[in-house]
Amino acid sequence: MSIKTRLMLALLAFAVIPIIFVGTMGLMNARKELMQARIAELESIADLKKKRIERFFHERKGDITALKYYTAVKRDLPILEGLAGDSLHSQCLSVRKMRKTLDSKQPV
Repeated sequence: MSIKTRLMLALLAFAVIPIIFVGTMGLMNARKELMQARIAELESIADLKKKRIERFFHERKGDITALKYYTAVKRDLPILEGLAGDSLHSQCLSVRKMRKTLDSKQPV
């Protein structure tokens, strides 16, 4: 191999190795930044979903509290409990649970 060929290979090696190193480091940094951005985005979405769920249940609690003041609900809930048969066993338990909840709430 001639000296000219050796010098060309050496120069090529000294040029290619840093380019590969810098490219690899850039790729790793970009991947890390993208991962952090995606995680932050998902955490933000999770917080929004959490707030929606909490608001939903808070509204339902308010609905139940408002229902306890309706005389029709107080009057008809025992009727529903009495009509619930074995085929509506799970619904019967739900109605009884609602009845206990309404009974336990004291008027303000």
